[in-house]
Amino acid sequence: MIWLRGIVRIAASAAVAALVIAACAARRGSQEAPIATARISDDVELTLSLAGAPRAGEPIEFRLTVSNAGAGEAVLDFADGQRFDFEVLEGLTSVWRWAEDMFFTMMIGRERIASGDSITWSAALDEGLPAGAYRVRATLTTADRPTVDLEFAVGP
Repeated sequence: MIWLRGIVRIAASAAVAALVIAACAARRGSQEAPIATARISDDVELTLSLAGAPRAGEPIEFRLTVSNAGAGEAVLDFADGQRFDFEVLEGLTSVWRWAEDMFFTMMIGRERIASGDSITWSAALDEGLPAGAYRVRATLTTADRPTVDLEFAVGP
């Protein structure tokens, strides 16, 4: 019977250690990859995220995901070939915009997202940014142009 209590204590200690490790990993993960969301309808949500923790002078990848949590298909209509845009701001000053100096096909487009599915678009700021505090705004380029903003820091 004493050996059984020892095994239970070991198992309980292992479970507590696993919970602590998982909590630390979740917290560390949120610091490494900032994320923000915005609901654009009852069923459709925008998620803006960075791929990892940005460092000064290193490329930064931005991701915009449109998710459909509804029972039916979500339909996104676009006036041209552009689907998204990212703009990085330092304070009120725009320091980078993905679509600047780009041309897009002049063709009406449509994206369909099945129930439970999502679409992700990404773009990279290849030259990176100096260390500091920034905000990125992602825009879905449908007629109503919904946006989601995310504040992030670029480390040294």
